Parts: sequence; C-alpha cells; structure tokens
Amino acid sequence: MSRNGSGTYSLPQPPFTAGTTIASSAVNSDFSDIAAALTQSISKDGQTVYTGNQPMGGNKLTGLGVGTSPTDSVRVSQVADGAINYGGVAGGTADAITLAPVPGITAYAVGQTFTFKAASTNTTAVTVDVSTVGAGSLVWPDGTALAAGDIVSGGIYEIAVSATTPVFHLQNSAKPPLPRTGGTMTGTLAMSGAAINEAIRVDVASATTTDIGAAASNYVRITGTTTITGLGTIASGARRKVVFGGILTLTHNATSLILPTGANITTAAGDCAEFESEGSGNWRCTNYMRANGLAVISPAPITNSLSANVALNNTSNYFDGPTVAQGTAGTWFVSGTVTVSPVNAGARTYAKLWDGTTVIASSGLTYEGTQVPTVQTVSLSGYITNPTGNLRISVRSLDSTLAEILYDQSGNAKDSTITAFRIA
Repeated sequence: MSRNGSGTYSLPQPPFTAGTTIASSAVNSDFSDIAAALTQSISKDGQTVYTGNQPMGGNKLTGLGVGTSPTDSVRVSQVADGAINYGGVAGGTADAITLAPVPGITAYAVGQTFTFKAASTNTTAVTVDVSTVGAGSLVWPDGTALAAGDIVSGGIYEIAVSATTPVFHLQNSAKPPLPRTGGTMTGTLAMSGAAINEAIRVDVASATTTDIGAAASNYVRITGTTTITGLGTIASGARRKVVFGGILTLTHNATSLILPTGANITTAAGDCAEFESEGSGNWRCTNYMRANGLAVISPAPITNSLSANVALNNTSNYFDGPTVAQGTAGTWFVSGTVTVSPVNAGARTYAKLWDGTTVIASSGLTYEGTQVPTVQTVSLSGYITNPTGNLRISVRSLDSTLAEILYDQSGNAKDSTITAFRIA
C-alpha cells in the first residue's frame, strides 16, 4: 500500500530490529512500496498530471499566475477586475467591432458576456466578432438594431451572447438612456400615470435680442423695459412660457417675431405669453394673455360717437343722417338714433341702419287717418360682419310729399347719432 484514503503512508514491513539479520525480501518490499508512493506523487516541476479531483480541505491555491488560456486557472483578481471577459479597446471599425479578450475563446456559448471600450461612435447597425470566432449582429434585448450614436466613443459597454449564430445583446440598458446633461429623443415619449416636472422659472433680462431659447427652463420671466425685436436662436419646435415683469415693447416682424395682432404689443407686469421657435431665430407667439384679463386688442369704436344736428340729404326719397367710415374687417356692433316728425297725418316712414348694402336693423312708422303728427325718435342697433360701405342711419318717406324730416314741429333740428364698436 502506498497511501491510505486519507493520504497517510505506512511501510508494508514491520520495523527492523537492531542486531538481527534483515531479510532481503522485506527490504525489497519496503523499497517497492516507497517507489509506488513516489510514483503517485506530484512533481513540483510540473512533470506529472493529476489523474483525479483534488480536494483542498478548506485550503487555498496561492501564488497563482495570471491565466492566459481557456484551460488555465484564474486569479481572484482577474475575476474581480473583469479581466477574463474584457475585450479591451474595440478593434475593427465603428460599425464592425472586433474584440480580443485574454484568454480568448474558441466558440460562442449562450450567456457569455464581454466588455469593451468603444474606440468610435457607431454610424449605423453594428456587428461584433470575438477572438475571430465569427461576426454577429449587436442589437438591443428587444431585437432592435442599434441606431447611429447608440455606441459612443470612449464608452464602456457590456454585451452578451444570446444565440451562437452569433447574436449579441447590448446589456447597458433596454434602450439607450438620455444623458442627464442633455440628449435628443428619437421616438415618442409615452407617459402613464406620471407627470413631467420641469425646471423652476428663470429670469432673463430684456434686450434687443432676448435669448429665451438659451434659458435653463421652459418657464421664463422677462425683466426690464428694453424693446424686444428677437428671442434668440434654437431648434424649431422649442417652446417657452413667458411672464413679463414690466412694461416694454414687443416688435412685430412677419418672419422673426410673429405676434397675434400683426402689430407691436406693449406689455404690462403680469402679462403672459407662449412662444414657439420656427428655427433660424424665428419665433411665433401662439398665445398672449393680459394680466387684466382683456384681449390683446380691446374693442374700440371705429371713430368717436357722432352726435350732430345734420340736415337730411334728400336723394331718391332717402334722407341720410350721419355716417361712420367703414372700418377694418371684423364683427361690429352698431347703434344709432334718428328723430322723425311727419307733416301730414297718415304719413309713412321707414328708418334703417345699414352699410349701404346690408340692412342691420330697421323700423317702420305709420301715422293713420287724422292722427296729429308727433315727433318720434327711432333707436336701432345690431351686428354686422365685414361691412362693405360706410355705416349710416337713413330715413325714407313712402309718400311723394317727402314730409319726413329731422326737425321737430317748431322747426328746430334734432340730434341723430351713430356709433360702432368692433367686437371680434
């Protein structure tokens, strides 16, 4: 026996006794057993090979060299450092990456992982070849091919073999995350039961070009009183909500600063507006709300109210009172009065408010039989959209005598008025 199951070696012959003759067979038996035991031992210079598993009994193999072959043992440091699956700086090209981990591999297996440092930013779909075993597609875990810029020069990436054909999955994230310092989304952002909380309001001082596009928030307060002719340059589609801190002038420009009125706007403290960039330094104001709640253009009369003692102009049985010049397009509220005094009993009179074409409102007055003529004041009002002529109030006599006049029975002229306001 060379060793027992615990590795203890015992000579096969009993100990020799001093002063006695030693039998050669006993000596030869011990020598043969010693030779067999040495043959089963491991030579420290590596000449012998283990023929069975070696239980370490809780002991460690120390002083190991760095493993460089797939059949080598590895140091703990190689595992801790990730060196055994680190492919180093990627070789090949930006879109056809080659990796050379140490130790290298001879075949792909599902679940293998490799890390590498990108040497270039990819421009299209990417392939990877590890240890020249064969190139395969590098995709996201959902199978989507990488897009330009998904791998950035200098970045550290981890990939895993998902199929031995081969196919590799990029493990850094399910999809590339946006960097915290800024980035561009290339797809639709779907929100489910969550809010987007933007940055707090920032102040930007008014200037000829007030660069709200460079503000570190989508909510901007413009301070100061300097007249503004531009809002800076940023990509088309960028939006800013603005509150004004004081009185200044926004200068309308049909290209670079498009205002809803088509004219300059004088701001007031607390006025709010929304602007959207159209690119190349051009902005459009999509909404403007005054702090007092009024519209940007408040309703105003076409001209001041007219109240005049005006003699009728007798033309084809029509007597035209005061007129108001036609205003700009829009919807207008018009009101007017006229005083009528017939000379004869039974006279018939027709008053109307119109623009020379469209009748806004009308009223007919008839004095029947022997009724004593009396002075009557007619009030008319109504709405008209896009008047085509001067707004006026007119009286027409339906009798040949043309008896209806704008004078009372004592011969004194009576007031006639007309007023118009644009409401939309």
